[in-house]
Amino acid sequence: MLASSSTSKISSPGITEPSAAIVGDSQPADKSRAGPRLDRGRTAPYNGLHRGQAMNKTELLQALAEARAELEAALAGVPEADWLTPGAAGDEWTVKDVLSHLAACEAEVVTGLARVRQGKPPGKVHYTPDEVQAQNARWHAEYKDRPLDRVRADFQGVRRQLLRQVEAFTEQDLAAPRRWLKGAALAEWVREEIVEHDVEHARDLRAWSRR
Repeated sequence: MLASSSTSKISSPGITEPSAAIVGDSQPADKSRAGPRLDRGRTAPYNGLHRGQAMNKTELLQALAEARAELEAALAGVPEADWLTPGAAGDEWTVKDVLSHLAACEAEVVTGLARVRQGKPPGKVHYTPDEVQAQNARWHAEYKDRPLDRVRADFQGVRRQLLRQVEAFTEQDLAAPRRWLKGAALAEWVREEIVEHDVEHARDLRAWSRR
């Protein structure tokens, strides 16, 4: 499901980075939810901003940094000896599995943003709950045997790629409503898919470390 395009390879799980171009918007929205994440139904605002409220580039970058710092702090609270122990998310996932999952989801967003910068549709962004669970299962099966060092490299590398993509957009491009996001802006898509996702799993990891 990770899309690929031409030009140089980047270090996230299985995607390549297209060159920059003009932002486009040509894919109609469907009626399912956005994002191949754990299907838990996020509703809480982050950093005082609610869904549908405008977020500029500075606020988005700050929210990304704060959410990742929260996740890193939660990871630091789990002894490394426990990183391969199931239970970090659900009954089966380890900390390593969580990092692989976050990297894979983030890579989807990186690929989508890169395609939008080329004037192309971003690919699939709306998923039914069944599709979410099926994609998560496929990713888990694909990455569960990947060495921890490689998983860490993917997790860190894809974040650098995401920040480069966000920085490349103008304020206007980040704020413009997109039909394929049902009228939401790119900034809101990134916030929901990445910021809220980091916060969600930080919460999981804190709870698990207190078990």
